[in-house]
Amino acid sequence: MPTYIYWGDDDYLIERNINKLRDLVVHPNWQVFNFSSYQFGANNFSAALNELLTPPIGSGGRLVLLSNCGELKAIDDTKIEQLERTLLNLPDTNHLLLTSQSKLDNRLKFTKLISQYAQVKEFSLIPVWDTQKLTNRVKEAAYFLSLSISNEAVHLLAASVGNNTRLLFNESVSLKLERLLISWLILLY
Repeated sequence: MPTYIYWGDDDYLIERNINKLRDLVVHPNWQVFNFSSYQFGANNFSAALNELLTPPIGSGGRLVLLSNCGELKAIDDTKIEQLERTLLNLPDTNHLLLTSQSKLDNRLKFTKLISQYAQVKEFSLIPVWDTQKLTNRVKEAAYFLSLSISNEAVHLLAASVGNNTRLLFNESVSLKLERLLISWLILLY
């Protein structure tokens, strides 16, 4: 089933992975029609599920994002039944993505139902005292950006940005651009 739950307090990583999933599922020329985002709430919940059953327009698939799914207690049994019918009849081209700041409460009917169908990914901030994980995150960012940096630079970057993933990627991109600029200047002279 093409259903996903992204949860955690690292907003930047969640945002990056939403964009990655959108680019994977939805054709770039049809994003206006086939990508929808709703804030979680009783009224938006029904609208999102109705749109989820709508076939995609043009090429590619459809992605419906239901963000900030923190207050699941507001979902009554009729909406849970509507969700179950929707998930059972969900076309392979259509994808549902739910996001939450915190882990979903496993005691709720909603969570039990959605967990049967969804792929769950956690995106939590690394504790600032865990220097090994912070340096590993810097190395991952450098690898992702094809940026080679020394171990000393990795430790300095990890110490300066801490667990702020957005700042880490911004600084890494700045380093990469500086290197490109220096390379071009060397080639010119």
